[in-house]
Amino acid sequence: KECRKNRIPFIFDPGQNIHIFKKQDLISAFEGCKGLIMNEYEWTLFQKKTGMNKEKILKKTEMLIITLGAKGSQIFTKTETI
Repeated sequence: KECRKNRIPFIFDPGQNIHIFKKQDLISAFEGCKGLIMNEYEWTLFQKKTGMNKEKILKKTEMLIITLGAKGSQIFTKTETI
């Protein structure tokens, strides 16, 4: 909230704390961020908790980054996947 209020760009990484968030709190936490970042496991939990897919997430943020360990990462934006 403080970053949004002060117009400070931020990236949201819920880490291993996804389970402590309520659905709406988790969604509210990343709204307006520059990017949402998490690993594959966290991504699975995030989808189950919020019911959101990549397309819905990218309506609320500029990018979704999913780290894949030794395989690198995937970066999704509204226009491309890297």
